[in-house]
Amino acid sequence: MPTRKPSSVDIVTYQVGFGDCFLLRIHYPGSVRSRSVLIDFGSMKKSGYSLGQISQEIKSDCGGKLDLVVATHRHKDHVHGFTLNSQGRGTGKVISDLNPSAVVMPWTEDPRADPKAKRPTKKYGAHGPGRVQQLADMQTLAGALAEQSKIHRFAEEKGLRTQLRALGENNLGNAKAMKNLREMGRRTYYAYHGMKLRLARELPGVKVHVLGPPTLDQSETIKKQRSKDQDEFWHLQSMTTQQAIDSPLLFPGAKEIQDPVWGRWLRRRLRKARGEQLLSIVRSLDHAMNNTSLILLFEIGNKKLLFPGDAQYENWMYGLERDWVKNLLKGVDVYKVGHHGSLNATPKTMLALFSKKRSRRRHGVMHSLLSTMEGVHGSVDRRTEVPRRKLVRKLKDETKFTSTENFNGKISKTISLDV
Repeated sequence: MPTRKPSSVDIVTYQVGFGDCFLLRIHYPGSVRSRSVLIDFGSMKKSGYSLGQISQEIKSDCGGKLDLVVATHRHKDHVHGFTLNSQGRGTGKVISDLNPSAVVMPWTEDPRADPKAKRPTKKYGAHGPGRVQQLADMQTLAGALAEQSKIHRFAEEKGLRTQLRALGENNLGNAKAMKNLREMGRRTYYAYHGMKLRLARELPGVKVHVLGPPTLDQSETIKKQRSKDQDEFWHLQSMTTQQAIDSPLLFPGAKEIQDPVWGRWLRRRLRKARGEQLLSIVRSLDHAMNNTSLILLFEIGNKKLLFPGDAQYENWMYGLERDWVKNLLKGVDVYKVGHHGSLNATPKTMLALFSKKRSRRRHGVMHSLLSTMEGVHGSVDRRTEVPRRKLVRKLKDETKFTSTENFNGKISKTISLDV
C-alpha cells in the first residue's frame, strides 16, 4: 500500500490570553480523511474568550476527531483546558470526547517513574508514582507561595506581589488535567530527545522528531536549577512554607502593637526582602518545570513546524550540539515562539540556524507564531518583560510574524501552507 502523502496543512492559533493552544489540520489528496493534532490547551489569564468557547471551536475545527494530543509540560497555561470538573465534565470532557488516538507528554510525566529516574521508565514499573510526585511537590510549594502573595503586602511592592502570584498560580498542580491526559488516548508516549514516535497510523506521511527534553542520562543541564538533595528540598520547602501559613500566633492573647511609627521603615524593608526571597524560589520552580517541556518538530511534506513549548536554554543546549538537530532546524518554516517570547527561550544559536529568514531570502520566508499577553511576567525596568521587545523586533524583521496580541477580537487565526 503506497504511503499517503499530505498535500497541505492549516495551523490554527487560538486566542487563549496568556497560554498556548494550537491545532494542526493535515490534509491529503482525494478522499483520505484529514488529521488533527492539538498542541497544548491552557491559559492563566484570559483575553475575551473562555476556555469553554475555545474547546467548542476546537471541536468544530477538527471535525469531531483528534488524532494526536500533545501536552508539552504541566504548567497551567498549557494544560488547564484538559481539566475535568467535579462532575467529570467541562473543557477536559470536550477534548476527551474527541477520542484522541494518541497522547504525547514529556518523559518526566510517566507515573511509573522512580523519583531518581534518569531515563525513560519502562523498567521502573515496580515503583510508585515517584517522579510525578516530585513534580507535584514542586507545585505544592508554588501554590503555597502564591498564597503568601495574598497574605502579605511586601511593602507596597505591587509588581513584586503580582509576579509572585502569577508564577505561583501557573505552577499549581493541574492534577486533574494531567490525569485526564494520561487516560484519554488509546496510546500515551512519554517522550525524550531522539525518541522514535510510531505515529504512522495516526499521521500518515508525517514525521515527528523529538528534540527535547533530554533524559538526565543524556544531559544533566535540565536539573541545573535544583539543589543536591532534590527530593528532600521540595518536600521540606513545601512543608515549611505551608506550616508558615498555617502556624498559630507565638503568644496567643498577648497585646499587639500595630505598625508602630518607629518600626515602619524597618518593617517595609523586611517585607520587601521576604517578597524577593519568595520570588526567587518560585522563579527557580518555574525554570525547572519549563525545562521538562517537549520540543517537537513536525515534518509534513516539504514543510517543518517547530513547537518548543516553554523550553528554556538548559533544555535546548543538548539538542543544539547534535548535527541531526541542527540540520532539521535549518529548514524550519513555522516557529512557535518559545515561552511566550521570554528572555531565554529562543536561543540565538537556534535563531541563527534558520535559513528561511527575510535576511537570507526574498521568497518563502518562514512564519513565527507568538501566543502571549503583556504585563503578566517580567519587568521592563529589568529587561525581562514578556514578550521581550528586543526579540519581538527581531522576529518582525526576519519572519512573517503573528501574535495573539493583534487578533483584534478574533478567537483564532489560521495559516495555510501547501506541502
